[in-house]
Amino acid sequence: FLSAQSGNTGGLTWAEAGGGLHEFIAKTGAISNAASVSFANQFNASKYHDYLFIFTNMRLANAGYTFMAHTSTDGGSSYDDSYGEYHKDGTTDAYGLVVAAGIGSGGSTTGASGYFRLYSPLVSTTNTASISFLTINGTSAGSSGDYGGAFSGRNANEATNAIRFSAMYPSTNITSGEIAMYGIKKA
Repeated sequence: FLSAQSGNTGGLTWAEAGGGLHEFIAKTGAISNAASVSFANQFNASKYHDYLFIFTNMRLANAGYTFMAHTSTDGGSSYDDSYGEYHKDGTTDAYGLVVAAGIGSGGSTTGASGYFRLYSPLVSTTNTASISFLTINGTSAGSSGDYGGAFSGRNANEATNAIRFSAMYPSTNITSGEIAMYGIKKA
């Protein structure tokens, strides 16, 4: 924003706006034919309580696959993708935190856009939980303009300090899109 200067200098200068709940942390940049995308070394327990990931125009090599997140407790050296380590809407076991099912593929679609929120990942006394909501435009498990939400949780009381996004079961690549990570500041 432009800030008016006091004193003898007068005039206006550009200044960064303070405050706000969300703080930008990192962005993947344009994703091109990647098996997965990870965020490690950006989690900060002293500054943030939760994290928000914004997805823009995500496309997969094949339509109808499940887009998932896997957590790490060792800074991204390994990720847990074991069946039964996660829970999702109304079921007891899952292979990961569900971000969206049925994302489209191909150059004629705009892909899926939306958000994924990770709750209290650095608190080792509670299970890490997530909620997501993506609008799916184009070729998908349903028709153009579908949307979907998911509630998932990690079935362990461990501090999560890295996350990996990928399309799985069966596995396919992320052909395009972008993911931005924001920290939700502690009060």
